[in-house]
Amino acid sequence: MLSDKRRQNMTKEQVVVVVVVVVVVIVVLVAVVVVVIVVVIAVEVLIVAVVVVIVVLVEVSIHTIFIIINVRQN
Repeated sequence: MLSDKRRQNMTKEQVVVVVVVVVVVIVVLVAVVVVVIVVVIAVEVLIVAVVVVIVVLVEVSIHTIFIIINVRQN
């Protein structure tokens, strides 16, 4: 009887351990997915920011060149 109860207790403990491990694994996987999504969004934002800065610099340099050409012609 005692050995049966101990076996049942062990199986209950094992079930609890398995459930805890599964929950921890699921939480870790969700956290990894969230981190990956955040990193991808951050990289996209950085790429967009770099492209915007490059476009602004090119436009400013083009305007500056036109201003210099106009000043020299006058």
